[in-house]
Amino acid sequence: MIEVARKRPIRQIQLEVTPNPSTVYREAPAGTSVAIIKAYIKDTSGSIDRVSLAEGESAAYFDIVQEDTDTRKWFLLTHKPVDKPVGFVFDLKTYGYNKGSIIDKQVQIKVIEKNLYAPSFDRTHYYFQAYRYARYTQFAIGGQVNIGSVVATDMDNQTYNSQFQYSIFDLDAVMLFQLDPQSGKITLIADFPEKVKNMTFNVTAQDTGSPPLMNHTMVTVTVSEVPAYKSAGASGYYKLILLFYP
Repeated sequence: MIEVARKRPIRQIQLEVTPNPSTVYREAPAGTSVAIIKAYIKDTSGSIDRVSLAEGESAAYFDIVQEDTDTRKWFLLTHKPVDKPVGFVFDLKTYGYNKGSIIDKQVQIKVIEKNLYAPSFDRTHYYFQAYRYARYTQFAIGGQVNIGSVVATDMDNQTYNSQFQYSIFDLDAVMLFQLDPQSGKITLIADFPEKVKNMTFNVTAQDTGSPPLMNHTMVTVTVSEVPAYKSAGASGYYKLILLFYP
């Protein structure tokens, strides 16, 4: 009986570079972070053998370093000071290798002016009030209720350095609130746990400049057991008895 050797299937490699195209500021020193590379086996999400850069003039300015705790993540860093003028574009090719398989991805990195200012919030602490059962009142839209908004500005002159997004990283807050990354609008999307009387969490604004800069503000949402509505132009809250309860 003749046994036929089975070929081991070649597992596909996934190679992702974020952001791409990317940016680095003029005269950035060695060790400046430029992008994050995620490299893994597509069907198992396991790590691959290695990631590298194709040799060339552009590649001489950069290094790829593997993350210590997540072997699927690699950092694209500057290897030496960036001495190219603003507007210059580095063209790189990254490779992912795994047991005889190989994949490549083209990466572009544009030299820009240095990011000078982090986004700045107009308040250090925001205070909002939310009715516990607001999602079941006539003020809810699709089971969601607007709580309020945070506002930040960025003083950089260049558009690429002044654009930013808002984020919430607190896991408990993310379960209850949705934050619009562009407008800063906070929406209640789930019911408050019965024992929760208030919740305080951080909101972050991070820009897209090089180096990326961020700032934080605090948000406290107080849970009201009685519905409250603030009419246009009024200075206080008016208590209402609503007919819609869970």
